Amino acid sequence: GLSGSLASGSMHTPAVAEIIVDQESLTISEDFVLLGIQPFDDLHTIRLLGARLEQSGYVRRTFTAAVVERERILPTGLALGEVNLAVPHTDAYFAHRSALAIATLRSPVTFQHIDTPHLEVPVHVVCLLAVANLRAFSGVLATILRVLQGPELLASICKARHPADVVRLLEEAFAPSSTTS
Repeated sequence: GLSGSLASGSMHTPAVAEIIVDQESLTISEDFVLLGIQPFDDLHTIRLLGARLEQSGYVRRTFTAAVVERERILPTGLALGEVNLAVPHTDAYFAHRSALAIATLRSPVTFQHIDTPHLEVPVHVVCLLAVANLRAFSGVLATILRVLQGPELLASICKARHPADVVRLLEEAFAPSSTTS
Protein backbone atom coordinates (compact mmCIF):
# COMPACT_ATOMS: atom_id res chain seq x y z
CA GLY A 1 0.00 0.00 0.00
CA LEU A 2 0.93 3.65 -0.31
CA SER A 3 1.17 4.37 3.39
CA GLY A 4 4.20 2.11 3.85
CA SER A 5 6.14 3.65 1.00
CA LEU A 6 5.39 7.19 2.13
CA ALA A 7 6.60 6.47 5.64
CA SER A 8 9.95 5.00 4.74
CA GLY A 9 10.56 6.21 1.21
CA SER A 10 10.74 2.62 0.00
CA MET A 11 8.62 -0.51 0.19
CA HIS A 12 11.13 -2.57 2.15
CA THR A 13 14.56 -2.50 3.71
CA PRO A 14 17.04 -3.31 0.95
CA ALA A 15 18.99 -6.54 1.21
CA VAL A 16 22.55 -5.71 2.21
CA ALA A 17 25.52 -8.02 2.64
CA GLU A 18 29.06 -7.51 3.86
CA ILE A 19 31.46 -9.70 1.95
CA ILE A 20 34.99 -10.20 3.21
CA VAL A 21 37.52 -10.21 0.40
CA ASP A 22 41.19 -10.49 1.36
CA GLN A 23 40.32 -9.28 4.88
CA GLU A 24 38.66 -6.19 3.43
CA SER A 25 34.94 -5.78 4.07
CA LEU A 26 32.89 -4.74 1.02
CA THR A 27 29.24 -3.77 1.10
CA ILE A 28 26.89 -5.06 -1.56
CA SER A 29 23.37 -3.64 -1.30
CA GLU A 30 20.47 -4.27 -3.62
CA ASP A 31 20.50 -0.47 -4.09
CA PHE A 32 23.84 -1.04 -5.85
CA VAL A 33 22.37 -3.63 -8.26
CA LEU A 34 20.88 -2.65 -11.65
CA LEU A 35 19.28 -5.49 -13.60
CA GLY A 36 18.58 -5.59 -17.32
CA ILE A 37 19.56 -2.00 -17.99
CA GLN A 38 20.33 -0.69 -21.46
CA PRO A 39 23.00 2.03 -21.25
CA PHE A 40 24.30 3.88 -24.31
CA ASP A 41 27.89 2.70 -23.84
CA ASP A 42 30.56 1.59 -21.40
CA LEU A 43 31.01 5.00 -19.75
CA HIS A 44 27.26 5.49 -19.35
CA THR A 45 27.11 2.11 -17.59
CA ILE A 46 29.82 3.27 -15.18
CA ARG A 47 27.97 6.55 -14.56
CA LEU A 48 24.70 4.75 -13.72
CA LEU A 49 26.42 2.44 -11.22
CA GLY A 50 28.66 5.18 -9.83
CA ALA A 51 25.62 7.35 -9.11
CA ARG A 52 24.29 4.61 -6.80
CA LEU A 53 27.53 4.52 -4.81
CA GLU A 54 27.77 8.31 -4.72
CA GLN A 55 24.18 8.66 -3.48
CA SER A 56 24.91 6.19 -0.69
CA GLY A 57 27.88 8.23 0.53
CA TYR A 58 30.26 5.29 0.11
CA VAL A 59 32.44 7.21 -2.34
CA ARG A 60 33.48 10.79 -3.03
CA ARG A 61 31.40 12.87 -5.42
CA THR A 62 34.36 12.68 -7.83
CA PHE A 63 34.45 8.86 -7.77
CA THR A 64 32.47 8.23 -10.97
CA ALA A 65 34.40 10.79 -13.00
CA ALA A 66 37.65 9.19 -11.80
CA VAL A 67 36.46 5.70 -12.81
CA VAL A 68 35.39 6.98 -16.24
CA GLU A 69 38.81 8.62 -16.77
CA ARG A 70 40.61 5.44 -15.74
CA GLU A 71 38.44 3.23 -17.95
CA ARG A 72 39.33 5.41 -20.96
CA ILE A 73 43.05 4.85 -20.38
CA LEU A 74 43.11 1.46 -18.64
CA PRO A 75 40.02 -0.44 -19.75
CA THR A 76 38.65 -3.43 -17.80
CA GLY A 77 36.75 -5.61 -20.31
CA LEU A 78 37.28 -9.37 -19.86
CA ALA A 79 36.46 -11.77 -22.69
CA LEU A 80 35.40 -14.91 -20.81
CA GLY A 81 33.31 -16.67 -23.45
CA GLU A 82 29.56 -16.92 -23.01
CA VAL A 83 29.19 -14.06 -20.53
CA ASN A 84 31.77 -11.28 -20.53
CA LEU A 85 32.62 -9.06 -17.59
CA ALA A 86 34.02 -5.60 -16.94
CA VAL A 87 35.35 -4.50 -13.55
CA PRO A 88 35.80 -0.72 -13.65
CA HIS A 89 37.50 0.84 -10.62
CA THR A 90 39.70 3.73 -9.51
CA ASP A 91 42.14 4.68 -6.75
CA ALA A 92 41.35 4.06 -3.06
CA TYR A 93 41.46 7.84 -2.53
CA PHE A 94 38.00 8.18 -4.11
CA ALA A 95 36.28 5.67 -1.81
CA HIS A 96 35.16 6.37 1.77
CA ARG A 97 34.07 2.76 2.29
CA SER A 98 34.56 -0.36 0.20
CA ALA A 99 31.59 -1.47 -1.89
CA LEU A 100 30.53 -3.30 -5.00
CA ALA A 101 27.92 -2.16 -7.53
CA ILE A 102 26.81 -4.50 -10.28
CA ALA A 103 24.75 -4.25 -13.45
CA THR A 104 23.41 -6.78 -15.91
CA LEU A 105 22.87 -5.46 -19.43
CA ARG A 106 19.84 -6.31 -21.54
CA SER A 107 22.09 -6.44 -24.57
CA PRO A 108 25.88 -6.34 -24.35
CA VAL A 109 27.76 -3.05 -24.20
CA THR A 110 31.22 -2.72 -25.75
CA PHE A 111 34.14 -2.30 -23.36
CA GLN A 112 37.79 -2.31 -24.40
CA HIS A 113 39.83 -5.37 -23.42
CA ILE A 114 41.83 -5.19 -20.17
CA ASP A 115 45.09 -6.48 -21.71
CA THR A 116 44.59 -5.52 -25.36
CA PRO A 117 42.89 -2.11 -25.34
CA HIS A 118 42.18 -2.01 -29.09
CA LEU A 119 40.18 -5.23 -28.72
CA GLU A 120 36.43 -4.75 -28.19
CA VAL A 121 34.58 -6.96 -25.72
CA PRO A 122 30.77 -7.25 -25.70
CA VAL A 123 30.13 -7.10 -21.95
CA HIS A 124 27.05 -8.52 -20.18
CA VAL A 125 27.91 -7.90 -16.53
CA VAL A 126 29.61 -4.80 -15.11
CA CYS A 127 30.98 -4.81 -11.58
CA LEU A 128 32.00 -1.38 -10.29
CA LEU A 129 34.49 -1.69 -7.47
CA ALA A 130 35.20 0.83 -4.71
CA VAL A 131 38.03 -0.11 -2.35
CA ALA A 132 38.88 2.36 0.40
CA ASN A 133 41.98 0.57 1.70
CA LEU A 134 44.94 1.23 -0.56
CA ARG A 135 47.00 -1.70 0.78
CA ALA A 136 44.14 -4.15 0.21
CA PHE A 137 43.35 -2.89 -3.28
CA SER A 138 45.27 -5.24 -5.57
CA GLY A 139 44.41 -8.33 -3.51
CA VAL A 140 40.71 -7.45 -3.45
CA LEU A 141 40.68 -6.80 -7.20
CA ALA A 142 42.46 -10.10 -7.95
CA THR A 143 40.08 -12.12 -5.76
CA ILE A 144 36.97 -10.45 -7.17
CA LEU A 145 38.17 -11.09 -10.71
CA ARG A 146 38.87 -14.73 -9.86
CA VAL A 147 35.52 -15.36 -8.16
CA LEU A 148 33.42 -13.46 -10.70
CA GLN A 149 35.03 -15.33 -13.59
CA GLY A 150 33.29 -18.50 -12.47
CA PRO A 151 30.92 -19.15 -15.41
CA GLU A 152 28.12 -20.47 -13.18
CA LEU A 153 28.17 -17.33 -11.03
CA LEU A 154 28.05 -14.95 -14.00
CA ALA A 155 25.26 -16.96 -15.62
CA SER A 156 23.26 -16.89 -12.37
CA ILE A 157 23.78 -13.14 -12.01
CA CYS A 158 22.53 -12.65 -15.58
CA LYS A 159 19.41 -14.70 -14.85
CA ALA A 160 18.63 -12.92 -11.58
CA ARG A 161 15.14 -11.42 -11.48
CA HIS A 162 15.60 -9.30 -8.39
CA PRO A 163 18.53 -7.28 -7.00
CA ALA A 164 18.28 -9.16 -3.68
CA ASP A 165 19.06 -12.39 -5.58
CA VAL A 166 22.34 -10.89 -6.78
CA VAL A 167 23.22 -9.83 -3.23
CA ARG A 168 22.63 -13.43 -2.09
CA LEU A 169 24.62 -14.90 -5.00
CA LEU A 170 27.61 -12.71 -4.19
CA GLU A 171 27.31 -13.40 -0.48
CA GLU A 172 27.45 -17.14 -1.20
CA ALA A 173 30.26 -16.81 -3.77
CA PHE A 174 32.46 -14.93 -1.30
CA ALA A 175 31.54 -16.99 1.77
CA PRO A 176 34.76 -18.03 3.55
CA SER A 177 34.29 -21.72 2.72
CA SER A 178 34.00 -21.16 -1.03
CA THR A 179 36.97 -18.80 -1.53
CA THR A 180 39.67 -20.94 0.11
CA SER A 181 42.41 -21.38 -2.45
